[in-house]
Amino acid sequence: RFRNHSADDFSKHADRLPIRKHFYQDMSKNGFDGELLTRALEKLRQTCERIAAAVAETGGPWIFGASFSLADIIVIPLIARLDDIGYRTLWDDLPATAAWLDAAKARPSWAATFYPGAPISERYPGAFTAAA
Repeated sequence: RFRNHSADDFSKHADRLPIRKHFYQDMSKNGFDGELLTRALEKLRQTCERIAAAVAETGGPWIFGASFSLADIIVIPLIARLDDIGYRTLWDDLPATAAWLDAAKARPSWAATFYPGAPISERYPGAFTAAA
């Protein structure tokens, strides 16, 4: 999206979005570099491992056990997006994380939130086929 922008135009775009400015600066006009992506994937994997450990420790199906909580609500959008764009490999070997996500998908709120056309993979078909 930004490859054809001048460095000045790209900088102006980042400056007008103060909350996301550092995100754009890390990304650069040409996307994220490999080292940054590797670190991000490590952090995301750690999140998946922490979900699995919490679900296993509490007996699930949620992070704090039988009660669906703010902890689940906060992390579900992240894991849902990863799933949508092809990064399920981050938790393929973590059955407790997969079960946790499946439980989230079974909630009525899932259908209301991720209605047809809402997932980014549906809005941009084919854009995420090379993920992970």
